[in-house]
Amino acid sequence: MPEDTADFLTQALFEFRKQGGRRHHSPDELGRVESSVLLLLSDVGDEDPGLRIVDLARELEVTASTLTQTTTSLFKLGYLERQPDPLDRRAIRLHLTEAGKQKALAFREEFRNYCRRIVAYLGEEDTRTLAFLLNKMSGFLEAEPKPARD
Repeated sequence: MPEDTADFLTQALFEFRKQGGRRHHSPDELGRVESSVLLLLSDVGDEDPGLRIVDLARELEVTASTLTQTTTSLFKLGYLERQPDPLDRRAIRLHLTEAGKQKALAFREEFRNYCRRIVAYLGEEDTRTLAFLLNKMSGFLEAEPKPARD
């Protein structure tokens, strides 16, 4: 075991990240940003005007150009529809198609099942401790200054 607690944490985080990178995706699986877009848009009500690319980019902390590529891909897959912004004719609003809603629902269920397997592996108490610490860590990360993008 490393001498320093920060070294121990560093080692654990590197190993965790390495293991996370070993997940294999089938060709029809979406990446992290694509899945996040679907999940965010699935929370938008039918009466809502939808979200703009700049709103999604800000929420996901990615560039607008990255999100433009991502939403174009999701549009081609039939998961998104584009509608003109009623307040700004230059902008578009994004909504999920019925296929997009089903994909988001399936993703949520798949992730829920994955979390159930984690609970089965760790047990209730350790899982609750992990969730508590992840929430606490999220607060720390939120408070950290964001590096400037070039």
